Amino acid sequence: MSRTRLLIPALALVLVAARKADDPKHENHFRTDGSVPSATGVSLSLTNAEAQQDFVAVDGKLANTGANTILVLKKGEASFVLPQGTFSTKAGGLFGSTVWVPPGESRSIGFKAEGSGFHVDQFTLKPGGIYQASNTGTAVKAPDFALPASVNDFTAGPYSCHLDGLKKETDETSAKFACTYNGSGVGIIEPRRIGLKTESGKEYANEAKKNGRELLLSGETAKFAAVFHVTEVDMQFAPLTVLFRDALTESALTAVALPDWKFVLDPEATAKAND
Repeated sequence: MSRTRLLIPALALVLVAARKADDPKHENHFRTDGSVPSATGVSLSLTNAEAQQDFVAVDGKLANTGANTILVLKKGEASFVLPQGTFSTKAGGLFGSTVWVPPGESRSIGFKAEGSGFHVDQFTLKPGGIYQASNTGTAVKAPDFALPASVNDFTAGPYSCHLDGLKKETDETSAKFACTYNGSGVGIIEPRRIGLKTESGKEYANEAKKNGRELLLSGETAKFAAVFHVTEVDMQFAPLTVLFRDALTESALTAVALPDWKFVLDPEATAKAND
């Protein structure tokens, strides 16, 4: 038997050897007591808890069981408590910095903190940053907007808005707006509620194809369009009025208090992950 053939089994054993605990890529995996922390209208489940030398992370699902509430998760407000101290979670990540959950729906989420010396045997997650807000909100009165416009900017309660573009043709008018929410809660914009009124007093609905709801936190801006088709006048020359009606609303944010999640080492899952 050749020497080369004898070396192959030995090499294979080296390749499949389990990672040792002092390996920087060694994974510790964890378990909880199986409870699912919840509050009125909120259910949070967490899985795949893992720690390596340079990070600790947990995946999960946030469910909105309320009938008329929006859930908002600001991920940077959660924290991990390790034996050596408390560490804030990353604001970004795979699922973004802010996660919105409409009524009756759920969203995949993830928490992660990065550093060094995170290859621990236990830790606690403090699931902060979860808020509830009314799904309907309170309507904000916006001024009627004349076309052609004499001014391009207007304010409506906590919103500052700008005419971002205008096209007036004989049989179609398209107006693009950008609105920034400056309040302390949640800004809700429903472009489909915007209408148009002609000099005769007749009103028309927004026909923009992309006119879905926009959800904003303070300082965020949404861009949306209002498109109208009118046959009673030549829209290129006729004076028109954009009616915002109740397209702009606002909801207060209420923090949701959930208990801490404690994780302890799962030896079986850890051994399997490092094989």
